[in-house]
Amino acid sequence: MGLGNSTQKYLYISEPQNDFIFAVIAEELGFVGCVLIITLFAIFVWRGALIAMKAPDMFGSLLAIGITSIIGLQALINIAVVTASIPNTGMQLPFFSYGGTSLLILLSSVRNTVKYIKTIQKNIKIKITILINNFKKIFNTKSL
Repeated sequence: MGLGNSTQKYLYISEPQNDFIFAVIAEELGFVGCVLIITLFAIFVWRGALIAMKAPDMFGSLLAIGITSIIGLQALINIAVVTASIPNTGMQLPFFSYGGTSLLILLSSVRNTVKYIKTIQKNIKIKITILINNFKKIFNTKSL
């Protein structure tokens, strides 16, 4: 139908801006839009799993896989509800549904996860650099 030309959102489905946003997107953007959204969520889950595997400590790994699985499962459940695969649960599509609080919490949790991982990796690099410099000082003084 085209972007913004959906007719479902006018009293045919309940909560088209929240729970059934995927149905509206499917009507407006078609199969290509649905595949694009599912692919974006799959890439998000895949990258989250990679970040969790490469995390330098257990807390970072659990944090990354926890946030990623929450977002991935929420998307999976919403898409399953919209396609009538499971009963209606009232769960919204992450990053797409209307609602500022949900979007704010999701974005801040992803940001905090990435920031924590980067900070830990930076601290490890600094500690390794200090350790290497100390070894250089020890071996340079003994060789003189």
